[in-house]
Amino acid sequence: MEINALLQKVIDLEGSDLHLSVSAPPTIRINGALNFQKDLEPLTQTSLKKLLEEILNEDQKKKLEEEKEIDFSFAFSDLARFRVNVFHQRGYLACVMRLIPLSIPDIDELNLPRSLYQFCDLPQGFVLVTGPAGQGKSTTIASLLNYINETRSVHIVTIEDPIEYTYPNKKSIVDQREKNLDTKSWAVALRSVLREDPDVVLVGEMRDAETVAAAITIAETGHLVFSTLHSNTTIGTIARLIDMNIARSLIAYAINGVISTRLVKKVCDGCKIFYTPAPEYLQYFGFEPQANTFVTGTGCSRCGNTGYSGRTGIFEVLEFDNKLRAMIIDRVSMEDLQKYVEGMGMRTLKADAAEKILAGI
Repeated sequence: MEINALLQKVIDLEGSDLHLSVSAPPTIRINGALNFQKDLEPLTQTSLKKLLEEILNEDQKKKLEEEKEIDFSFAFSDLARFRVNVFHQRGYLACVMRLIPLSIPDIDELNLPRSLYQFCDLPQGFVLVTGPAGQGKSTTIASLLNYINETRSVHIVTIEDPIEYTYPNKKSIVDQREKNLDTKSWAVALRSVLREDPDVVLVGEMRDAETVAAAITIAETGHLVFSTLHSNTTIGTIARLIDMNIARSLIAYAINGVISTRLVKKVCDGCKIFYTPAPEYLQYFGFEPQANTFVTGTGCSRCGNTGYSGRTGIFEVLEFDNKLRAMIIDRVSMEDLQKYVEGMGMRTLKADAAEKILAGI
């Protein structure tokens, strides 16, 4: 068993993650579900250590030994990149590798709302992409940055831990900084970026209040900033920032937009049939029972008998306006904020999901 063969298998099976854990065979997440590779032997501490030695350099081995965990990324030939977290559990090694495609899908390929183009054209501001882990935040931001790279002559600086997507210089110059490789400190990198003549800055993740404050400072000094945050909805993002003790005035006037994203399974085209959903399902989405409208997958060889093949995104895009900013400063409840933005036409995650269901996706 070699690591290159396992990584190739992830690509061939269109998986998203490779899990390596002692006492379990290598496991690949496909369409959001873990699939044990039962044709492979369960890993031992010795066999797992041997696999990891193929991708760890000496500095990384030393850090893993000292800190018991490490994050990094690497290129797998000319096929893909993998973001890696190696850690210990119950005294044994374990590892998860996330597949990062080399090619960055554009905004239209991802079926992102076309309103996102306006965020890319901003001369300065702050745009957040939010959602749970593994729900498409990195890919969404990559498509936005790639669009800027293709259409604007600007200097883009990314601060990441680790670097995920890579951007060849097109109309822009793109400098990517990785913690531990290009900078020793996340905080120092955020401070020094203002001396690097940036136009657009990607801050890989809003980890704490200090990082949020630093990102807002970068935006307020005339730069366009993109970042990610773990929150469930666009209005939930405002609540999360308030809970992090970020001043309401900063939230209201520094942020231009919030994009919330989820990945959902697509029904397999090879075994798609019409069916009638359960009443509670119809009620939840406000659907009327109609013949030849709703589809499900029965399972076939093409989808591994799961009924699903691939995933697509659903999105919620909140554009800040003066009324919303005033409501945030006036401490209006989150429920009233939600009512306002929906009344102004914001399509929620639920509404976007409903549209894709009716489209047979």
